[in-house]
Amino acid sequence: MFWLSLLSINQLDLAGYTTTFQRGKCSIFTNSTNIFANRTGDLYILQSSYALTSETGTIQSVAPPPNLSILNRKKKKNTLSTAELTPASTITTRLWHLRLAHLHPAAMRSLIDRFNDLDATRMCDVCLQAKHKQKFIRTKVQRTTRPFELVHSDTCGPFSIPTKGGHLHYILFVDDYTRWTTIYLLPDKKQDTSIAAYQHYQAKVDARGYNIKRFQCNNGRGEFDNRLFRQLLATRGTALEFCPPYAHHKNGVAERMIRMITEKARAMILDSQAPLEFWGEAINTAVYLHQRLPTKGLTKRDDRDGYKAPYETPYEMLHSYGKPEFDKPPDNPTQMKISYKAPLDHLHRFGCYVSRLIPEKQITDKKLWPRSKACMMVGYVHDSTTLWRIWDPEHNTVKDQSDVIFDEDRNAYISCPQSLKRKNSSETEQPEETPEEITEIDLFDLPQDEIHIEEIDTVLSGMDESMDHGHTCSMSGTEERMSHGRTEEARPIDDRNPAARANPNLLLTGHTNNGHED
Repeated sequence: MFWLSLLSINQLDLAGYTTTFQRGKCSIFTNSTNIFANRTGDLYILQSSYALTSETGTIQSVAPPPNLSILNRKKKKNTLSTAELTPASTITTRLWHLRLAHLHPAAMRSLIDRFNDLDATRMCDVCLQAKHKQKFIRTKVQRTTRPFELVHSDTCGPFSIPTKGGHLHYILFVDDYTRWTTIYLLPDKKQDTSIAAYQHYQAKVDARGYNIKRFQCNNGRGEFDNRLFRQLLATRGTALEFCPPYAHHKNGVAERMIRMITEKARAMILDSQAPLEFWGEAINTAVYLHQRLPTKGLTKRDDRDGYKAPYETPYEMLHSYGKPEFDKPPDNPTQMKISYKAPLDHLHRFGCYVSRLIPEKQITDKKLWPRSKACMMVGYVHDSTTLWRIWDPEHNTVKDQSDVIFDEDRNAYISCPQSLKRKNSSETEQPEETPEEITEIDLFDLPQDEIHIEEIDTVLSGMDESMDHGHTCSMSGTEERMSHGRTEEARPIDDRNPAARANPNLLLTGHTNNGHED
């Protein structure tokens, strides 16, 4: 008698046995013997141990030998045989798990026969320490139903190069319902700076007639996670929702918005070839354009409750809330959807060449003086369609201008005269900046006063009065320098100069002749 690991149907038939296969079960029987087997994989395994005697050709029930399995599944490539593993031993299965460098249970099932499924549920501390990964659970969420019910916020920075106003960061606030985004440039991320930005944003929301109910942000201790900011939200009844530490995907709305806004600003800076210190103006321009363009957060909105956004742009979502969507009742077949789109005909290429009209009061020579100067377009002004942010390279200032002519085929910074570029670079190298050199919008979007224009008007009016009273002062060079917004310091009177001794009240500016030059 010898042990068999496989039974041949042909030999069973020759020995007089009847074999039937039906619904995953196999039956082998004669007049006195009934044997059953269940299908496992591609083979049928007997329910108990049997042996086939070679002398009589009969099957007899016997006890299985120690450490030997009865049947084996069809061998595959890279599969361990049954003789190499004790199948009923959980300890041996655990040992193979350790031998195979803590192989995953699913891979062990395909590699080793008769793998104990109960052992797969056993916790392995080494696997947890070596293979623990962060999980991203993506589920449908229930979006808000009104503007500013939930606001997402985050900060970005520091940038490698500060703006002309010394800003290195920006903070943004995103409305969950409309995706309306507001950005403030910040010099740092300190507590007072961030709270001041939020208070200004909250004042804007209050002016629109809404109230912020929930505020979601990361747990940044400098800007959000502090006692003063918590008290500020508590006094207004706003719930503060922190994201877990190092889980940026939990604040995904703000994180994706930062990426999109920064990418648009980077593209505009590269296209215009403007200095990197204009990134603040580019960021504000990118936000202005985002409000008026279709957004995936609205076009592909898939809420848990099946709500679909009626419009595709944040501008339409904000300005259409509480207003009728159609011009006629729903039962009227001729109804049409009301459009709340923002106008786009005033948009121009960032950094393009702009010819700005020189005010009449700044023109010293009424006959021959130029009527315009070369500037660069760097942004827009709120919801206005007739004002643009224009950078004047001569004075190194950004002002809101309306009397301009655009040439979008030219890059303004490349087209500027080389003398103005050298002049601008020399001024930026000075250690101390004058108020006129701050170019971008300040923290609270307050309009800047045109200081240099007022000074020019005052000086020119004083010069006209002096000329009317017959003062013999050389003013041609002074007027030319005053028209550029700067004056030269008075030089000390030289006793060897006859003109200075004759008229001590004369302000020396490098000209010794009386009257204007020809």
